[in-house]
Amino acid sequence: MHRMLINLLALAGLLPTVAWGLTTDKDQPIYLEADRVKVDDNAGLATYRGHVKLTQGSLQLWGDTVVVHSTDGETEKIVVMGKPARFRQQPDGDKQLVRGEGKRLEYFAPEERLKVLDGARLWQGKDEFKSERIEMDTARDVVTAGATDKEPGRIHMTIQPRHGNKPRAPASP
Repeated sequence: MHRMLINLLALAGLLPTVAWGLTTDKDQPIYLEADRVKVDDNAGLATYRGHVKLTQGSLQLWGDTVVVHSTDGETEKIVVMGKPARFRQQPDGDKQLVRGEGKRLEYFAPEERLKVLDGARLWQGKDEFKSERIEMDTARDVVTAGATDKEPGRIHMTIQPRHGNKPRAPASP
């Protein structure tokens, strides 16, 4: 089932995460804007509140609150919360911009893993993928979505026809 979902999403171009954006994004500086910030070096936390915007290359994240968890100066996890929290990123090549939203985004930097939670939605062009949660493991090319014991719900996908595909003529009776 997972392999089928991954294949469907790959065909639709809907496997976006921080690691699948422009390959140059990770080498770009990070810019962060917020109304206020609290940095607690002892706890390894930086909490940004109020109209938060984080930009790194083509990646942009927006939320009401962004919490950056660090250990020894290395970012471990970034949590973006909002109504909704949003992101967008330009993939390499001529692929269309990827956008996503949920009430909570969790990015685990060392594992290259992104969770979009609580009303998760992803778009690329007119294609859409939605579920209560979508988890993407970019290092292993694994996508998990749908219901859990604590989160009921179903997966909904809309995949538009690809350019160059001609519609088939209806079969004759």
